[in-house]
Amino acid sequence: MYHSCVCIVGYGDIGYEIAKRLKAFDCHITAIKRRVQKELPYVDEVATINDLDTILPQSDFVILSLPQSKETIHLFNKDKLLKMKKDAVLINVGRGSAISNEDLIEVLNQGYLYGVGLDVVEEEPLPATSPLWSYDRVLITPHSSGGFVWQSVRNYYTELVIRNIEHLKNHETLENEVDFQTGYRKVVTYKK
Repeated sequence: MYHSCVCIVGYGDIGYEIAKRLKAFDCHITAIKRRVQKELPYVDEVATINDLDTILPQSDFVILSLPQSKETIHLFNKDKLLKMKKDAVLINVGRGSAISNEDLIEVLNQGYLYGVGLDVVEEEPLPATSPLWSYDRVLITPHSSGGFVWQSVRNYYTELVIRNIEHLKNHETLENEVDFQTGYRKVVTYKK
């Protein structure tokens, strides 16, 4: 991973946290967002989905952290998957609908992609009969993040709810309010 070119498709909270950690490995990070923004923390360049065809052939790792929207369903179809380096690694931690399972299987059968990490899949739970289970270079994880068993995480979310109740009472903007058109938070503040 050290010195790799990484394309993070969907630079919301999850994309930001991924980039923050990858910078420790001196990766060149390209963030794909709906709109180009200047000077995002931990990012070397920012592009839009329209630029994917140029960026995918340069990327060693492509990490999807997209919400589900009409623009993102099957964004990674056979065409996009074949634009990736033959030895690239594809990771999906956003929504399973971003990758066409059928096209992914076809591309894997053609010998493309060094590895695939799927924390989410198009059909959940993934049927036991899915060919994706049989590839040595595909890792499937259960999408059970959050660590709600940890007291620190429970405290964080309890305090967030309490703060938002206060914001609501005072007619203030809520923290982590979701824009249902985009699937992202309405207000994102990046910390460096």
